[in-house]
Amino acid sequence: MTNLLTKRLKLKRSTYEAMLNHVKHSIPKEACAILLGKIVEETAMVEEVEFVHNISGSEYKFSIEPEELYEILVKGEAKGLEMIGILHSHPITSHPSSVDCVYMKLNPVVWVIFAFASFEITGVSAYQYANDSLIEVELEFQ
Repeated sequence: MTNLLTKRLKLKRSTYEAMLNHVKHSIPKEACAILLGKIVEETAMVEEVEFVHNISGSEYKFSIEPEELYEILVKGEAKGLEMIGILHSHPITSHPSSVDCVYMKLNPVVWVIFAFASFEITGVSAYQYANDSLIEVELEFQ
């Protein structure tokens, strides 16, 4: 897992569409996924997205089965990839919650947050916690 400051998250448009569909199909519960890839200079390059089940089954929080996360990380490492991001969704806002910020400090990767309301996606943002502050990360599509 990287601990470098990331200024942008680069992903294919088809990857973004798959993420969007995962979030839509998870509503009203929070969606979650692990982003695997590489860091090149200050850009996190998404190469794979592993969609995971939100074991909390909640509209307001997400949890990933530890064994499932471990398997994803081992599989990624075997391919030369690392966890570069975490995707999840929120009702209403795509800004990190106070709980997110606690976990962002522990997992200093890019956090992509989709917002939804009334079964529609209303926004998407990306952030990283670095240098004792929350930093917005640019999303770039290839």
